[in-house]
Amino acid sequence: MPQPKIYGSRSEQQAAYRLRVKRSQEELLLLKKLPPLPAIPTVPGYVRWTAMAKRVEQWVTTIQQEMDNYYSDRSEVWQESEKGAEFQEKLELLDEILTLVQALT
Repeated sequence: MPQPKIYGSRSEQQAAYRLRVKRSQEELLLLKKLPPLPAIPTVPGYVRWTAMAKRVEQWVTTIQQEMDNYYSDRSEVWQESEKGAEFQEKLELLDEILTLVQALT
């Protein structure tokens, strides 16, 4: 048995789809707790970009702290090994990333 038609025409169906997509994107923005972009697309979204950069700064800081704790908990033999040296390089990269992100905010 065929399903009953919900929309009278294909254009109504497409309009409903576009509305659902728009609402879904708005809900995602609300979940991320980010300010919306300006209504005029030629106006820069500094407030939104700053909020996003602050979040990135928090995430990178958390990653850096957790990795530093992990590194500190390892033995001196591990820290001086090749894996320890590679891990230390990654920590230094995170420090550089954090400095660059802080320059954005």
